Amino acid sequence: MEKIAPSLKNKVLLKKIRKERENKDFSQDYLAEKLGITQKAYSKIETGETNLSLERIKIITEILEMDLIELLSNDEKIIVDSITNNKSVNFGNNSVTNHNSDLTERESEVSGKRTHQLEDEILFLRNEILFLRKITGAFLLILLLYALFFAFNHYFV
Repeated sequence: MEKIAPSLKNKVLLKKIRKERENKDFSQDYLAEKLGITQKAYSKIETGETNLSLERIKIITEILEMDLIELLSNDEKIIVDSITNNKSVNFGNNSVTNHNSDLTERESEVSGKRTHQLEDEILFLRNEILFLRKITGAFLLILLLYALFFAFNHYFV
């Protein structure tokens, strides 16, 4: 079976799960046991070789005491919106599907608010980057003028 490289979104999701597992000092064996699977099967989850259902992700987030919406919302509005609306979301060769349609109205509301917060934060950061670029340009211009002034005074005075 040819292995397809996981997409960036999938890598982010799996990296968050792995990081949280490691932060809690949980082994792959421990999570595998809690999920009722082998360590090898769990390892395939973290490497992106196994398709994840929303139910499986929810169980993993419960074991790791993570917020499901936060895990899935990695600045990708489409992920949360699609799962909330009972659709499948593809991650390279993997997919997340909301089989149970059991995101509550509260979870949908929280995901919408979080998405809006992230969009606002992205806009703020983009504006901050533009501002810093302008300041940096002005600073470099002033520095160049100062250097020219110093060189002029040094050589002609």
